[in-house]
Amino acid sequence: MNRNFKTRLDKLPGGQVGNNVSYIGKQSGNETSRESLRDIVEAVVYQEAPPLYVANLSGSLIYANRAYRELVGLDVSPKRDVGALNYTVPGSLRRHIAAVARDGKIRIGKESLKVLGKTKHFDARHFPVFDHDNKVIAVGGTYFDVTRRTVALESAEDERRRFNDFVRSTSDWVWEIDHEGVISFISDRITETLGLPPTMLKGRLISDIGRFVTDETHSVDAQDAIDRRIPFRNCLFAIADREGQTRSFHLSAVPMFDSNGSFKGYRGTGTDVSALRTAEAEATLSRRELEHTLEELTTKNLQLDLALEQANAATQAKSEFLAAMSHELRTPLNAIIGFSEVMTLNAFGPLSDNYQDYAGNIQKAGQHLLSIINDVLEIARMESDSFDIHIETIQLSDIVNDAFAMVADQARSKSLDTTAIRCGDWLVKADKHRSVQIFLNLFNNAVKFTEPGGAVGVEVVPVSENKLAITVWDTGIGIPKDEQARVFEKFHQVHNGIMSRTQEGTGLGLTISRNLAQMMDGDLTLDSKVGVGSRLTITLPYLMNPS
Repeated sequence: MNRNFKTRLDKLPGGQVGNNVSYIGKQSGNETSRESLRDIVEAVVYQEAPPLYVANLSGSLIYANRAYRELVGLDVSPKRDVGALNYTVPGSLRRHIAAVARDGKIRIGKESLKVLGKTKHFDARHFPVFDHDNKVIAVGGTYFDVTRRTVALESAEDERRRFNDFVRSTSDWVWEIDHEGVISFISDRITETLGLPPTMLKGRLISDIGRFVTDETHSVDAQDAIDRRIPFRNCLFAIADREGQTRSFHLSAVPMFDSNGSFKGYRGTGTDVSALRTAEAEATLSRRELEHTLEELTTKNLQLDLALEQANAATQAKSEFLAAMSHELRTPLNAIIGFSEVMTLNAFGPLSDNYQDYAGNIQKAGQHLLSIINDVLEIARMESDSFDIHIETIQLSDIVNDAFAMVADQARSKSLDTTAIRCGDWLVKADKHRSVQIFLNLFNNAVKFTEPGGAVGVEVVPVSENKLAITVWDTGIGIPKDEQARVFEKFHQVHNGIMSRTQEGTGLGLTISRNLAQMMDGDLTLDSKVGVGSRLTITLPYLMNPS
């Protein structure tokens, strides 16, 4: 017996209403009209309807229109009897059939199927087929292709997730207001500042959470830009945070318009620049302090320049005064020394012993005073840069011998051992006259401060490829450590009972000697121990080793 199915509006178990397919037996009358109607319905369902299937409860296909056959890859040639296809629905569909058969209710849901190697998305509707006893004898279903809509929704969801990820990962907060300034969206990041969730801020005016500020560094007026419906960037926005502290933000936004060109509001971002503003303020303060310090330094430099000019003028005046006074003093001194020498020689007749002694004292005192004046004049000339040095290549032994010859009598009178005064055939580059002057000062000190029976000597050692160290040593009384650094100061003499004013001198000899050595690209140093002796070493450029 042939069986026909048709759809009808039935009340399903549980009060569910829907179009169900019912099985009805073959009727006795109007057979031709039923067959024609069936053919018409079959043609419509077969050609135009969305994918449609009917399967028995075991999962074998009873009926499938062309669209369903194309969907599952079956033969699409017109066949009223699909049994010959011998098609069993896949396991996923059998689960739906089993659930519909068990509950007797329509199942609606989203399903995805592989069609020609591509995934397609459908709104699927699986419904029961009842007989006259309301017993489920088959299950049918339809598929509506929603691939385009699903893909669009998934793409939109991806964009939404991407946007949310960007918003969560950035330190900025995102906001949106309508045309009246009411907040329609604000991101979670604002909670860190206000301590309020975004849901509590929606519907409030943006002016309720902060205010726009215009200062010397922010010339763009955000409110003016909003009134003119134009974009704005990095406008300063002040917000009182949860602790009552004012925090600064840069707000940037663009206007929104609908398809008709009507203004809808603004959408933008907020960046916390509180730390930057604090750093800028500190930098500005530091810059102002530096400028003030620079002004003070400039003023002090000007004052120092003025003081230096005054000092130079004073030094020049002093040098000129000393030179003039030295000249004025040396002229009568030379006369006094000359007259006293004539008297000691009895050039104009004999003198008594007393007058002879007086004349000798006058001569000695005059020579001492002349020595002092010469030393003072020498220092003055050095300070005024009017001192000339003539460098030449000379035999070191000539310098040493000439200098020691001037103090040899004093050394013999004190029975000093001078056999160690030897220096070999060294050639040095120096001013001969000034070098003799240096060694004369060194020998004079060595002889003067060495006890009778002591020794004085010379050592020569090269200290580099072009420098020679010449040391004048003695076994004298020595100089204390705390005094050694000052022996090269002007007019300084040691006053501790070891070196004192009882010895003749101006305190300028070593000062002049060091200055002269430095002018000849050398130096003068001291090493001394009390009770052992002193070593004064002068370094000078030299040309060759002794042969």
